[in-house]
Amino acid sequence: MKSNQIILLLALLTLSFSVKLYAQDFNWQALNQQSNRLQGKLSGTIYYLPPEGNSQHFYQKGWPEGSILLEDGDVFENVRLRYLAYGDELIAYNSSLNQLFVVDKEKVAAFTVKLPKGKQEFIKLYFNGFLAGDRYFEKLYDGSRKLLAFRSINEVKTGIYNDNKGRRKHTVLKLTSTYYMYSDETGFRKIQPRRKSFLNLFPERKKEVRQIFRKNNFYNLNEQNMISIFTLLEEEGFFY
Repeated sequence: MKSNQIILLLALLTLSFSVKLYAQDFNWQALNQQSNRLQGKLSGTIYYLPPEGNSQHFYQKGWPEGSILLEDGDVFENVRLRYLAYGDELIAYNSSLNQLFVVDKEKVAAFTVKLPKGKQEFIKLYFNGFLAGDRYFEKLYDGSRKLLAFRSINEVKTGIYNDNKGRRKHTVLKLTSTYYMYSDETGFRKIQPRRKSFLNLFPERKKEVRQIFRKNNFYNLNEQNMISIFTLLEEEGFFY
């Protein structure tokens, strides 16, 4: 009995050690033969989870196709990607090796995920606010001012309950979206899906902003409304 326990302990220690190994110079040709960087290699950390595991930590479902734009301008096409909103990382799935990789953020400039309803575009920007550093932002509107959303999945405390597997828990995973107006000149300005938040962006032109809201029946704002508002503000010259 003790020998079995020792073997199990050694196996667990080995797994714990292996999780920390780095997939440096992983050959991405095996992931995608159509890449225009056929001789290139990209470093990343091996992500030891089955492709379908821990799905609630990801922003997308399944492993849709996408593309990665590198800082040097090179592109990897037709890559299976998911955004790990529980940690702000880009995960790629190599079907030929049946492995997952956390793509090195320092090498990524942007990435796109293709979905049946359309594509999701993410860009990497340095955020100089709370918890400063490089972050991935979903690009909702791209003009002289960008509308960006930072997607984050976090554990939120709740009352004690039993999950669908009968396990007792006191937290749930919740997706939150934080919105920003951004340009290289002005940096980040946090906004909320509320009329007052947009009015405060243009204190000298509040009357005109109110007229846009009334004319287009923008009262209870959602994400699509916000995109429409940015489009109209661009057309009316608010961003110049």
